[in-house]
Amino acid sequence: MKIAICDDDKNELFRILSVLADYQTQRNIEFSYKPFDNSTELASNLLQEHYDIYLLDVVMPGLNGIELAKEIRSSDKAADIIFLTSSPEFAVESYTVKASNYLVKPV
Repeated sequence: MKIAICDDDKNELFRILSVLADYQTQRNIEFSYKPFDNSTELASNLLQEHYDIYLLDVVMPGLNGIELAKEIRSSDKAADIIFLTSSPEFAVESYTVKASNYLVKPV
């Protein structure tokens, strides 16, 4: 299983990576993850790599998380998209991209 994490707040990105690493160790589950600190970088990476799960912030410069999720959905209908954000006002809009979950930070 491959996970892409995208958050423009580097502190938050490192916190999410730490949570994933702890979870992986505690549960002895194999998965890989790749961090992205901007949505444009992840969007261009979609052409080269497939991910099973996307953990996305919503409010980011360039493409916001909802726009990025639309890019993901245009080529991958099956991937799980989970929004991790401090912005609850976009929750309803997340249904337009068939997000698996919408979690408000801190998680």
